[in-house]
Amino acid sequence: AIWIELLNADFESLRMGPIQDHLMQAPLLSRQDLEPSFEQQMSVNHQMLVHIVNVLSKYMDESMYLTDLKKHVDLDFKARWPLSPGHRTEFYGLRVSTTEEIDVKGNLALHDEFWVDQLQFSIDHLNTYAIITINDQLTNSRICSAQLERAKDVDNWERQETLQVSWAPF
Repeated sequence: AIWIELLNADFESLRMGPIQDHLMQAPLLSRQDLEPSFEQQMSVNHQMLVHIVNVLSKYMDESMYLTDLKKHVDLDFKARWPLSPGHRTEFYGLRVSTTEEIDVKGNLALHDEFWVDQLQFSIDHLNTYAIITINDQLTNSRICSAQLERAKDVDNWERQETLQVSWAPF
């Protein structure tokens, strides 16, 4: 596991109280909420085009025009939210765990091992601030299952509400 510091993050914006209040008042998602805007769709299309040209130019005959096309300025990846020049993301690797996370119970044990044992966060801190998690879909499913299974538990950490599941890109 890797712990990554969020750029310009403010602990106060990660407080569980306001997050839970907004969640209770939020309307249900509609189809329009899930559809990308025109700008977002154009960005995805551009990135896909760059990937396609890169793959084709790598595996096709070099005499083809794709090698020159690949160098064209319009086929550079475009950053949607560019970082400031020289910015380096701070990240910390956690030690390898022997805890088996094959099921919900193992996943819960792994969370305790990472956040309480290795990073030494207090339960009070874990109850107060949200943790944004970006995982594969299976891990997200286990977190959501744990949240359902522990919905009536004693605090945010035990209910796993502290873990705010992000969209899984893989």
